Amino acid sequence: MASQDPSVQIDRDHGRTRVRPEGRWTLIADPDGRQRASEALAEIEQPSQAEWDLRGMEALDSAGALLLWRLWGKEYPAELQCHEQQRGYFERLAGLAGRIPEPPGRWWHPLVRIGEGLYHALQAGGQMLLLLGQILVSTGYALRNPRFLPWTELSATIYKAGLRSVVLLGVINFLIGMVMAYQMGLEIAKYGANTAIIGVLSIAMLRELGPWITAIILAGRTGSAITAEIGSMHLTGELSALRTFGVSPVLRLALPRVLGLAIAMPLLVVWADFTGMVGGMVVADASLGISPSLFLERLPHDVELVNFWIGVAKGVINGVIIGLVASYYGLYAQPSTESLRRQTTASVVTTLSLVLVLDAGVGALLAGAGLI
Repeated sequence: MASQDPSVQIDRDHGRTRVRPEGRWTLIADPDGRQRASEALAEIEQPSQAEWDLRGMEALDSAGALLLWRLWGKEYPAELQCHEQQRGYFERLAGLAGRIPEPPGRWWHPLVRIGEGLYHALQAGGQMLLLLGQILVSTGYALRNPRFLPWTELSATIYKAGLRSVVLLGVINFLIGMVMAYQMGLEIAKYGANTAIIGVLSIAMLRELGPWITAIILAGRTGSAITAEIGSMHLTGELSALRTFGVSPVLRLALPRVLGLAIAMPLLVVWADFTGMVGGMVVADASLGISPSLFLERLPHDVELVNFWIGVAKGVINGVIIGLVASYYGLYAQPSTESLRRQTTASVVTTLSLVLVLDAGVGALLAGAGLI
């Protein structure tokens, strides 16, 4: 960044935040400069409670002063150190309190925001692909040198994502199986084809609901925890310490989490399939007169085994996606609680979106191949 560009230095010490804007804050005719200044200021937590030192600015105009004034909530911050000329801007803004109009909108602003959103999405996608390549390289290195693979982190991920999710996942899928069997059973019973519930419910659980519900729970429970865990290492300086000692954060942090989820997810999908079908079996026995023995006897004839393996394969891919996205947003977080909050939210939303897109794409490919 050039020295004249607006920038912000933030110092935190014993709970006190000191902010020192630097560079040229002459933003009247510089929309790019306003954007850079806004992005720099966005990292400040509770700006009105911080200590501000504006004496390091090379220049300040009314647009730059207005940007700071709005950030402070249109009042002076807790402590302000500035030159007299700079203070004059804020005194005039204080005199205009309540009469400063917001920047007028333009018809193309929504298009600009859409374009910015697409740009950031493509940028994040490229960085995720880069991280995936680094994980694959690290996997090859770990296979050649197993002693460098963080086995403790790998087993901890499998334990946290797998064993700790068993009860929650089992209860939810059991209830979903009951609801699905009851709702579909009401319609099927109208045509006297009660036994059709076996094939319909089983295919839905094995191929779609089992992997999808498992991905939802793991994305919200484990994915967000991974992002918060890695992101918090920026605040504590642990990531900087890893790089200082020559340890790859990808090998040490991302790889064991991605591998752990890739191992745990298909096992959880099998468990979800089982509990969901048990729930459906209970309702089928109670409302449709289909005994558990008849359900199990007809199951191999009504459902092809390929449906089970499709669900398991989706589980593996979903596990990789959850681990990859969660690790990416954790590694690219900024050292602030606000950034950590944004990254954790983005991690869950992005994961669910990618899993949904993947599910639709796999369904289209399988239909084209004649497997469904």
